[in-house]
Amino acid sequence: MLKHYVEYFYPGSFMSESSIEEIPCRGIHHKRKDRAFGYREFSREEITAGTEVLKGEKKDFSGMTYWGKAYSQSQIEALHDPSLSILLGNMKCNRWDRAVKTVLGNWQPLDDRDHVIEEAHKCQH
Repeated sequence: MLKHYVEYFYPGSFMSESSIEEIPCRGIHHKRKDRAFGYREFSREEITAGTEVLKGEKKDFSGMTYWGKAYSQSQIEALHDPSLSILLGNMKCNRWDRAVKTVLGNWQPLDDRDHVIEEAHKCQH
């Protein structure tokens, strides 16, 4: 049986952490969870065999949805903030045209499949 999930992302020490919840269908806007900066949806096949649930690989990932504000590379440069030099270097090196400053103050790269829900920043960095 095909099941659908939402994966919420949270800041971590070195990499983002996440939590996963089953959802009845895909393509809905999910309410922001405390300390989450974004989410994506995915699906997977699951089969019940006796008392075991066999879970297939995650597949059909959506783009990311972030809560925050999107910026182009030129908009970030116009901020004239020296603390953003590493971000700008990464954007140029990896050819990222846009990034989002999330409601938690962290920056994430954006690609064409990602969406940003504009929301005021809860914490300033």
